[in-house]
Amino acid sequence: MHAWTNQPVATCASLKAFLMRLFLADSHSRAGLSAHLRERRAQVANHRKLLADGLQTPGAGLGQQLAVDYGLALATAELEWLEATLDRLPEEPLLEEEHQSVDAVIQA
Repeated sequence: MHAWTNQPVATCASLKAFLMRLFLADSHSRAGLSAHLRERRAQVANHRKLLADGLQTPGAGLGQQLAVDYGLALATAELEWLEATLDRLPEEPLLEEEHQSVDAVIQA
């Protein structure tokens, strides 16, 4: 399971695969979690661009326009969440020996 969660999420992967990685976030380093979130952000941004380009398609029916508009709304909301989450993601905690070396520098 750990090996699977460390692999990048495929562009065509379901949202369920991404959500599973979020559920297992405690088993990742902060750097690994950040990498997954940045990767998802890139995928969603690309998907959003494709949808936005689709709105420019002449002759699209009302149903197609509504579906694309809905997809854009979801992608926009997810991008906002990803940005906010990446901004608030705590820094990687220091290891005990790093604490000791920082304390030694402070005391010197």
